[in-house]
Amino acid sequence: MITRLKMLSIVSLFSLLLSACQLTDTADTHFSIQSVETDIHNQPIKVDIGLTLKFSAEVEEALNKGVTIPLKVIARIVRDNQLSLVVEDRGYRWEIHYLPMSRHYLLTDMQSKEQTTWARLRHALGSLDRIMVELPPVELEPGNYRLEVKVFLDRRRLPAPMRLPALVSSGWKLETNWYQWPFQISN
Repeated sequence: MITRLKMLSIVSLFSLLLSACQLTDTADTHFSIQSVETDIHNQPIKVDIGLTLKFSAEVEEALNKGVTIPLKVIARIVRDNQLSLVVEDRGYRWEIHYLPMSRHYLLTDMQSKEQTTWARLRHALGSLDRIMVELPPVELEPGNYRLEVKVFLDRRRLPAPMRLPALVSSGWKLETNWYQWPFQISN
C-alpha cells in the first residue's frame, strides 16, 4: 500500500518533471509584426509587412543540427459580415537551412526559388524584416472588409519525427497574432 507521504512525493516529482519539460528560453524569442502598409485601391494589392523574427534556443539547435526551418506568412482579405468570408488568401513561404561546411545560413524564397547565404542567423532573419506580399487582382463589392496578416513557423512542414515534439513544446510555437486592418469599400 502506498503511504500518503509516498503518494505526495510521486505527485511532486511528476509535477517537477512536467514543469521541466515545458521550460524553454522564450524571454528573447518572438515573432512580431511591426507594421503593415498597403493601398487597397491599386491592383494587385501589395502588402508591405515589417517584421521582427527571433528563434528560440530549441529551434536554433535543431537548425544547427540540420533541420530545415519553414516560415510562412499569410495575407488575406476577409469580408466583414456575419460569416466573415475570406475573399482572397495568399501564403508565402521561406526556408532556412544551415550549411555546416561553410558555417552559413541559406535562406530560400519558395515562390521565386531565390537563395541567399548569410554568415549569421540574425542576418538571415533580419533580411525578412520587410517583406512584400502581393494579392492577386480582386474586385471588391461595396462593404466592410479586413486585411489580415499572420507570420509563423510552419510546424506542419517540419520533418515527420519533429512534428509531435514541435506541437507540444512552447519553444516551437513561434507565430504572430493576426494583424487586422479594417477598411471599407464604398460605391
